[in-house]
Amino acid sequence: MRQPPPPRVLRGSAPSPEAAPAAPIVEDTPREVTAASPRTNESANVAISMTPRLQERHRAERRASIRKVAIVVGSAILVGALGWTLFFSPAFSLHAESAMIEIHGDGVTEAMVGEVLAAYDGVQLTRLRTSTLETRLTESGGIAEATVDRAWPHSLVVVVTAREPVAAVPSEGGFQLYDVEGVLLNVVAEAPEGLPVISTEIDDDTPVTIGAILSVLGQMPGELLSEITTISATSEQTITFTLADGATVKWGDATENDLKVAVLQTLRQVAANTYDVSAPRSPVTS
Repeated sequence: MRQPPPPRVLRGSAPSPEAAPAAPIVEDTPREVTAASPRTNESANVAISMTPRLQERHRAERRASIRKVAIVVGSAILVGALGWTLFFSPAFSLHAESAMIEIHGDGVTEAMVGEVLAAYDGVQLTRLRTSTLETRLTESGGIAEATVDRAWPHSLVVVVTAREPVAAVPSEGGFQLYDVEGVLLNVVAEAPEGLPVISTEIDDDTPVTIGAILSVLGQMPGELLSEITTISATSEQTITFTLADGATVKWGDATENDLKVAVLQTLRQVAANTYDVSAPRSPVTS
């Protein structure tokens, strides 16, 4: 039996599976990137290009820190210099002799005011408390009120109101002048004209008696006060006035003064030698 001929292989046709050489096996593994690869060069370039920027940033931060320190130090120096100028330098020190003094009333002189101001000569105006100076002036005697204002850079404006005497008390060497608050203002050789003279026995109760009299005088209306020529008292309960026309007013103590004034003004409409208003609800004239 004839064997069939082997199959003919045409040129250019695909070989049979048996004849085809086996394909190489390719492992699916990532390729190792060598140092010479383009990706590695790009990363190196980026790192190199960032270095100058970081250095410049650090330098800028240092400059900013130095600038802040310089500002703080400069500010401290400026504040210190300003504080020294205001509170310790002679730039704003008081020149007491240049103070402008205004006086209302009698009995107070510029020399008296200047003597108080002299104690503060050279003190910086910024350190000078005007309220303290006002108190010192009113405590010096003779001054009822005082206002003090700074006059930059070296002076003051001082306005004082003198205490007004309301009575004179005989004393060794003359008469002591008192105001309504019982403050001794001055000692003069003769009692000023029109000022009531207090006549009282000098003893331990004299200050109390004079205080009661002055309290009464302080509440007298001006027209009645001007009529009083002398005041006598043996105690604070026995105050007696002598008026310019010679009439006597028995006042008693220093209570109910407003009522006594009103009663006396009514009684004065009738001429009399004595007006007793010590008990104002039961006045007596004779």
